Amino acid sequence: MAVNVTEETIDLLMPYKKQVHTITANSGRKLAHHEKIVKDLGVKIYSFLPY
Repeated sequence: MAVNVTEETIDLLMPYKKQVHTITANSGRKLAHHEKIVKDLGVKIYSFLPY
């Protein structure tokens, strides 16, 4: 599932690569492959604890 989320995130945001600089997400397993998103889109990813 995490691979699917990673690929879809990249596909959806690629047209906006120059406008997207950061992504904020919870610390769930869905972004387990966040390194690929960082590499492909050139963004910083911030995670937070949901409590």
